[in-house]
Amino acid sequence: MMNSQLKLAVPQVLQIMIMAGGEKTDKIAKTLFISVYTYYKHRQNLIKKPERSNTANLTRFAVDNQIVSE
Repeated sequence: MMNSQLKLAVPQVLQIMIMAGGEKTDKIAKTLFISVYTYYKHRQNLIKKPERSNTANLTRFAVDNQIVSE
């Protein structure tokens, strides 16, 4: 897993896994015990980290790097 090379924290990996599962924004925020606004900010930061332009590309990146499975 390339997680350590990307320096993703466990909560970030968890968020990617939930996002990749196709859950809605409000459900993801509730699952992570954060506000929807905080979720959006975290998502923006995740997209910047591996230099992906949107959530779909971030999800594809997660699959390609075995953070989540197809």
